[in-house]
Amino acid sequence: MPQTFRDLKNNIGTTLQLQITPSNKDERFYVKLIGVHKDKSIIITSPRVDGGTLKIEERQKFIIRMMTGSSAHVFTSIALFSTNRPYAHIHLSYPTELESITVRKAERVSCKLIVSIKESTDTDEQGKVASIYDISTAGAQLFSNELLGDIGSTIYINAKFSVAGIDQYLVIPGIIRRTAGSSKDDYQHEYGVEFSSI
Repeated sequence: MPQTFRDLKNNIGTTLQLQITPSNKDERFYVKLIGVHKDKSIIITSPRVDGGTLKIEERQKFIIRMMTGSSAHVFTSIALFSTNRPYAHIHLSYPTELESITVRKAERVSCKLIVSIKESTDTDEQGKVASIYDISTAGAQLFSNELLGDIGSTIYINAKFSVAGIDQYLVIPGIIRRTAGSSKDDYQHEYGVEFSSI
């Protein structure tokens, strides 16, 4: 298990979860890793809130979480420089220590699948449009411009697959385990869903 940031396979575009510390609020912000200068700094997109860029002061401390494969990693970092030019981004201090644990029951596969989300198995219920961007046998990451539910809510993912030219329809029950503002520009909401059965 990697114990330093340099040991990780840091793909540009990886989603990071930022938590400001110290803070009385348990807010989490989702940003993208857009650059790494080994042993110097990492560069991330600026967190957004209410449609705007969150102002970050230099020397602000963060707890940062990220996923690689089946492992979750946590480290602390400090804002070195924040700017809106030519686009909003932040330079963070290069992590010196890293904590890692294995958390996933299955590897996720990247995809882009348009699905319909319902609150029940009622075929007459109007579904809400969402997109799946990665999926495993344990769960999926959903993005939508509609509110799909709260943490702990049961939802039903209705999806169509084409196998050998034959359309197959699946209804997969799941439980919302995480909600956040979207880390993708085309959507407002992001959800982590654990499958009840598949």
